[in-house]
Order: sequence, then C-alpha cells, then structure tokens
Amino acid sequence: MIKIKSLHIYPIKSCGGIELQEAEICETGFKHDRQWMLVSEKNSFLSQREVPTMALIQPQVHSDFLEVCFADQSKIELPLYTEEHHTRKVQIWKSECLVQDYGDQVAQKFTEQLGTACRLVTMDAHFKRKIASSKAVKEDSISFADGYPYLLTSQESLDDLNERLDTPISIDRFRPNIVIEGCQKPFEEDDWKLISFQPKTTTTISTSVEAIDFFVAKSCARCTIITVDQSSAQRTKGEPLRTLAGYRTQDRQVLFGQNLQHDDSAVGQAIQTGNQLTIRHFK
Repeated sequence: MIKIKSLHIYPIKSCGGIELQEAEICETGFKHDRQWMLVSEKNSFLSQREVPTMALIQPQVHSDFLEVCFADQSKIELPLYTEEHHTRKVQIWKSECLVQDYGDQVAQKFTEQLGTACRLVTMDAHFKRKIASSKAVKEDSISFADGYPYLLTSQESLDDLNERLDTPISIDRFRPNIVIEGCQKPFEEDDWKLISFQPKTTTTISTSVEAIDFFVAKSCARCTIITVDQSSAQRTKGEPLRTLAGYRTQDRQVLFGQNLQHDDSAVGQAIQTGNQLTIRHFK
C-alpha cells in the first residue's frame, strides 16, 4: 500500500520548511505554501541558489501572524497580510507578479541576517499568477513556487539514491510537499499520470469528496539547491546532484520527484499523513 509519509510547506520561498500532519488544499497549492518571498534590490526573487543561508530562516504560521526565527535566535512577528500597502512588481522566473512589500524595517532585518540586500513581499490579493509551463495539465493559479503547486517524492527513490552516496541525505534536500512510501520500486512515480488520495474522516477540514485527485504534470528538474544541507546551509561538494546526474538525466536535466496539480474539486479539502494513494492512470 502506498501512503503519505509526510507533508511539508515552505511559507517563505527557499527558507525553512514546516512538517504538517494535515495540509489544506487552496487555489494555489497547500495553504500558506510559498505565500511570502524575498526579492533583491532589482526586484528579482532570491533563493538558496544565490543565498544558501536562507535555509536557516525558519518561519512559523500562526492563526493571525507569521513568526520568523533567525539563525542568531532573534525573531520577528508579522501580520499575515501586510498593512503597508506598498505595491511593486517583482520577477520570478518568467512571471512578473504584483506584490505587497512589508516595508523598510522588515527589509533591514532580513538584509542584516542574510548579508545581502533584500525585501519581504507577499502576493497582492488581486493578482493571479498562472503556470507558465507548456506541460501544465491545466491553467492553475500558483503561489511563489518555482513552477507548479506541489512536488511529490517517494521514500523508495531517496533510498535508492542514498545507496549510491558516500554520505546519505534526508528528503528535505528536495523540498517536497508530499512524501510517499510503499512503492514497489524506486522512481515508480515517473510512470503516473493521475493519482488520488483517500481522505481520512478525522480531518478537521470538511471533506465532501470520496477521493482527492492530483494530475502528474512533469518530472522535476533539479538544481544546485539540493547540494545545500538544510540544517547547516553548507554546500556538500556537488552531491547529490553529481550522483543523480549519473543515472537520472533526461534532455540535459537531472530529475527527481514529480510536479503535481490538483483537480478543481480538491480546493477546500485536506490530505493527511497516512492517506492511501491510488494510481488512477499511467502515462
């Protein structure tokens, strides 16, 4: 039986993640996932590709505020939606997004912590960012995620990779939203086209569907972020990217994990750890 092992969100893009027992599905992905983002002086998004120490910034989402803890043990509390009303346009990959800026004082705090000029922003409530990829199953709105609302990985694929590495790594290198276990073989997820999860009746979110469907859009191409140890922010001499490239390269891209989109009926539903996965269609 294939089931959900763990669920994760990353409230501030490329910063620390939060492991959840239950994740609510919203229009743009899991609730609060990549809802905030740091941008440079040139209004371009920042990530661990350029600033690996972003991994050490740990957000925590509360009912009415965002708490951000830094490596020096200092912290700040911010409203979930900025009241500054400083609108600006920023660039994330091919998308130009309208955002709200959290202001100079917050920008100064993040700049001091990361040692590079940056500002914290959130998506403007009236702006919709659409998936830019031609391989999208349907036209969804997404948050500040790289390209798709969800990333799924399997424990069996990680185990296969770790058998090839001198030093095993944890799944957080790949920053997934959904981690599954119980596959019959590594990278079994490569062959899936449509999957569903059976929601538990104990969910705190109202469940009105018998199954929650996800489309498998495309394999995820990996970059140098997976060489960053998420607990120390240190790069690990090219691994595991180098090893993966030896057996998981296709069209000059190194692949690990699958990008997902949800079915429209999934919005407002929730999935939990332990939910069983059913493969509805294969590629």
